Amino acid sequence: MQAASFDACIYGWRDGNFGLPIPPPFVRARGDEVTAQGFELMRVPPFLVERISEAHRPHRLQYGVTNPGPLTYPVSRHRGLITFAEVAPETVRITWRVEWTPLWCSAWLVRLMTEAIVRAAAEYTARRATGRRAPLSIEVELETVEYGAVVPHPTPRE
Repeated sequence: MQAASFDACIYGWRDGNFGLPIPPPFVRARGDEVTAQGFELMRVPPFLVERISEAHRPHRLQYGVTNPGPLTYPVSRHRGLITFAEVAPETVRITWRVEWTPLWCSAWLVRLMTEAIVRAAAEYTARRATGRRAPLSIEVELETVEYGAVVPHPTPRE
């Protein structure tokens, strides 16, 4: 189940657009065929580029926005870590941790967008991996990193 969850996440990135009701992204690099390390896409609009920088199947993925800024995604830094942990037979905990540093006066907008997109992507991954409408276990952790301080923003756990 852990490998199925990892593969479902990769599918969401490469081919499924995580089920989001937005235009499909333009794939710039396919990356490794099994782990997707090196995979890169551009979301149009807003011409945002995401890259999977590290991938260890079936345990974790690390990614980042490579061109953050006021016209693409109003942060100076954005990176995410997705982990897949088998906690019981047929039960995988997907933890999606995102760290970002907002540009001036944009924290509320970034938090709103990031929470909505990450929650939808995590739920899509769980549904695709299990074939169920309701995911088994998803944790989403968002952090705002401002001026070197970390301010956690917990979201409800399912």
